[in-house]
Amino acid sequence: CKLLDGVDLLADGRYFVAYPSEIEGRKYQWEASSDPFDGVGPVSIPPEWLASMLPTRKERTASNDSSIIKGNRNSGLTSLAGAMRSYGMSEAEILAALSVANETRCEIPLPSSEIRQIAHSVSRYEPNSDVASSVALGAEAAESLLENSTEKLSKDWLVAADDYCLQPAPIKWLVKRWIQDQALVMVHGPSGGGKTFVVLDWCLRIASSTPEWAAQKVKSGKVIYLAGEGHHGLRSRIAAWKHYHNSGPLQMWLSKAGCDLNTLEGYRKVADSIKSIEIIPSVIVIDTLHRFLLGDENSAQDAKTMLDACANLMREFDCTVILVHHTGVSDEAQHRARGSSAWKGALDIEISIVPAKDKAPMQIVQRKSKDAELAEDVHAILQKVEIPGWLDEDGQPITSAIVNLVEAPVNDGKKDNKLSKHRKLFENAWAATGAEERGGKPYMSRSGFIEYLINNMELTESSAAMYVRPAAKGKPISELLLGQIIAHCEHGWIVVDAVQADAMLLLATRKGA
Repeated sequence: CKLLDGVDLLADGRYFVAYPSEIEGRKYQWEASSDPFDGVGPVSIPPEWLASMLPTRKERTASNDSSIIKGNRNSGLTSLAGAMRSYGMSEAEILAALSVANETRCEIPLPSSEIRQIAHSVSRYEPNSDVASSVALGAEAAESLLENSTEKLSKDWLVAADDYCLQPAPIKWLVKRWIQDQALVMVHGPSGGGKTFVVLDWCLRIASSTPEWAAQKVKSGKVIYLAGEGHHGLRSRIAAWKHYHNSGPLQMWLSKAGCDLNTLEGYRKVADSIKSIEIIPSVIVIDTLHRFLLGDENSAQDAKTMLDACANLMREFDCTVILVHHTGVSDEAQHRARGSSAWKGALDIEISIVPAKDKAPMQIVQRKSKDAELAEDVHAILQKVEIPGWLDEDGQPITSAIVNLVEAPVNDGKKDNKLSKHRKLFENAWAATGAEERGGKPYMSRSGFIEYLINNMELTESSAAMYVRPAAKGKPISELLLGQIIAHCEHGWIVVDAVQADAMLLLATRKGA
């Protein structure tokens, strides 16, 4: 609206064009007599306007009433959150304090999802000030907020072990033994190895209420599939899966593109998009990790921001998050995810997709299951499926593929015999070079193994060096790594196969006795 000649009042969301903007080749400049960079304002502001724009603040009287909130719990906790926000507290700080207040002051505590929503809603408002910059005021505010709850908190914080184990806490599964509910899962494999096919098979079974996968129970739920690439291929894969399994409607939604999930803008885009379709997902898939990560996957700091974003999604929607990721290029890196070790440390479940090779089917291998025993390997092939009614530009039928589980291939024993020889060689070298341990597991240094090969096996230095190369197929270290008998550790290897490790440690104990 017009206030004075040459003066406009603009509401939020409006804008004006100013120096140094350039539109259609014409540059905007300040009028010479009123250049603000010369200290001259374009117009003087009337004193009554300034007075009306001064912030107003209502005086509040403090209350020491610590009575239990019996009614209007949402309103009461929202008021408390508003007071904390006015002090400049962040969403995370407000959530932490509300969680305590909810447990200690509400006669019947609100669900955690409602508490998170209150903290998020209130945090959208600008605070009046940030009293945390003042130590005295910050301490006073904290004491006021936590007053009357400290005694109850200290009593409830520690729980007797006998009481703690009275209530059963079975693991909840979406795909039993494989995809845990409310967990962080990573599925990794080389490019083109079939990892998206496997993850898609799980998700489509969950979204279509298919009862089983590999003779394991599947729980029905809603799926959000954040696809950062391969949208054309996903379209045909889903169509082929629905046709092959004669599936009905799917409770599944896909993104049209990727985004930087580990940024505030990217996270809110994902969270708000999910809320806009008014569903509560059981699973959110991020395929692939690098399409949604701003930063370097090798950086522990960048990995943490992404892991924090995943944790926030899990908390906000009480769901499982599945990360689809690549493995490294070298042979020895095929059993682990590419990038920082922080990824593996944060996972509840880690799964490898080992591609089909030499007419053998692909393997689905569980590398880590934090809260349960490792599941047995599953074998699968990609079966070609013709999609009814889908034709290419030449009128030829369009095909895709689906994951079809098969029996484990029969082993003729030759590979096992060769691997057994490598195991025995490693065991003898370890015993002869001091039987070192790392974290209770047998450890062999690279230099110690080479020394043993030269002195005891009478190999040349060049041959011994070849024996310890991880990329040298058929040689001991390469085969033991691929067979998951050993893993890299410091300047050598530790034995990660439990049976092999126990046998070696027992042998060393007997020799010592």
